[in-house]
Amino acid sequence: MLRKTIGGLLASKGYAVLIKENEIWEGKLEEGAMLQFWYGSNLTLIKNKIKARSLEDRQGGHSVIFKSYIKDSSGSVTGFKYYDYSGISKSAIKGDGSLFLGANLKDIK
Repeated sequence: MLRKTIGGLLASKGYAVLIKENEIWEGKLEEGAMLQFWYGSNLTLIKNKIKARSLEDRQGGHSVIFKSYIKDSSGSVTGFKYYDYSGISKSAIKGDGSLFLGANLKDIK
């Protein structure tokens, strides 16, 4: 399933390093990282819904580009800002019920 995301594809070709969800919330994403998120927090259920390709019970998700972290006064990550097709003023908040996977791009010369 990860290979079917933009980050997974880039990582499989050696152009990115995958970042797991717990690492995202530890602050390990770099600006420009590719992100995929799905509505829901159960990876098995998400995979099954994607594989079923049911028009009546679709698995929603979104591909975005990481911009920056949102932190509280103690420096803990509480969310992040991202770019998508509709602009740059979007954000995701930790614990909002979505599952996130990311990929930091490598500087390939």
